[in-house]
Amino acid sequence: LENVERMREAVDLAAASRSDDMRLLFSGGEPLLELPLIQRAVEYARRARSNGKSFRPALITNGTLLRPEVASYLVDAGFEVLLSFDGTPTAQTLRGRGTFAVLDRRLEELRRDQPAFLRRSLTVGITLTPSAVGSLADAIHYLTGKGVRRITVSPVIAANPDWSAVGYRKLEIQ
Repeated sequence: LENVERMREAVDLAAASRSDDMRLLFSGGEPLLELPLIQRAVEYARRARSNGKSFRPALITNGTLLRPEVASYLVDAGFEVLLSFDGTPTAQTLRGRGTFAVLDRRLEELRRDQPAFLRRSLTVGITLTPSAVGSLADAIHYLTGKGVRRITVSPVIAANPDWSAVGYRKLEIQ
């Protein structure tokens, strides 16, 4: 109940803003673990927004819970989705063992069931570390082959002492 009240307070603040565009971003940990709360928040936000104010929900996910029925809801609700996925088995293993096969299957399901969503509303975010820089081109090739059209690359540079002149050169080559 506390989460529902906190969600309503946040939506009410967004709805009261002067902006004509109301966006709600669900992130942190894995938001799809709280899908029922997200659904309630979206429903509440649609009712709470002022006349003429547009509303767009967005979500950042690791994708492991992005099953077909969840994707259908996100499509129907008009979500923009950022999927954190490093695009190659080696790079993805650094993020989470066994997750490449799951995410590969999720992309296949989206390509089969939600091709327009895959092209227009899904962005894949690659977190680039020194140990994965050599596979960046392969990751982008793989993702575009799966039908992904929007890819962001975020090199983890400042917080990672493993970057070196060699690592930066590899990044330039990729």
